Amino acid sequence: DLYRPGETVLLNGLLLTAHALDGLAHAVEALCGH
Repeated sequence: DLYRPGETVLLNGLLLTAHALDGLAHAVEALCGH
């Protein structure tokens, strides 16, 4: 059982969080003019 629903949701959540933080970092850099 490597692909249990709970683990899939957790991994998807982590990926979405990582992408959101990455996008936020780029937005902050753009606003700061770096």
